[in-house]
Amino acid sequence: MSKPDGTTARAGSCLCKGVKLQITGDPFTFVVCHCQNCQKASGTAFLSNMFFKDKNVLITEGSDLIKRYDDSNTASGRTLGRHFCSNCGSTLFIRPSLEASNNDFVIVQASTVDDSYNWKPRKELHTDSKWDWIDVHVKPKEVKL
Repeated sequence: MSKPDGTTARAGSCLCKGVKLQITGDPFTFVVCHCQNCQKASGTAFLSNMFFKDKNVLITEGSDLIKRYDDSNTASGRTLGRHFCSNCGSTLFIRPSLEASNNDFVIVQASTVDDSYNWKPRKELHTDSKWDWIDVHVKPKEVKL
């Protein structure tokens, strides 16, 4: 759905559809993270992370179902708030801690987006933890985190 300013608004949700999001515009970057914490949070080999400005992600339903886990044992040393649906357990998004100097963005998990998109990952992070059988095709671009 296009908005009056020409940007596209996409729907997002968890598995049970109890939490719904509206995501506006394109991510300013898209990375695949192979760190062990993202592997554990996703239940698989990596997490596909799309970075949006905070103002571009709106929770439209089910905010009472969202729980937060403060992940302080990260490879970067920065605490990350991992948000998930308390009903179905779906990983939804990550927010940096409020103490972070740059905390005006939200990291939306690719599986949260319901509508189609043609975004491609631009970088892989923590490839030292990457599983040997994984071959991710990225579209390289300079990424500043």
